[in-house]
Amino acid sequence: MTLAHFIEHGYFMRHMRRARNIYRRRHEIIQKAIVTSGLGDKFTLRGIETGLHVLLEADESFDEDTMTLRALQGGVRVHQLHSYCLESKRKG
Repeated sequence: MTLAHFIEHGYFMRHMRRARNIYRRRHEIIQKAIVTSGLGDKFTLRGIETGLHVLLEADESFDEDTMTLRALQGGVRVHQLHSYCLESKRKG
């Protein structure tokens, strides 16, 4: 009943509009940081238009293990792209 009330009275749509604005601003900040840091020269940026994720795709020679460790040491958790690619050698 609570969920139905939430939807019927427009609270859900209000929440979604607010969340989209927050995510858009976060993506803009992430995209700007990637470009200004020089990472944009080494990676292809993908997935910036939806959700809370971004994808930085690199060439096949990229050392995901080292970069993942370095990112974690800097307080950023990343997931290696190759773990999600069963039939390709994509990295990032």
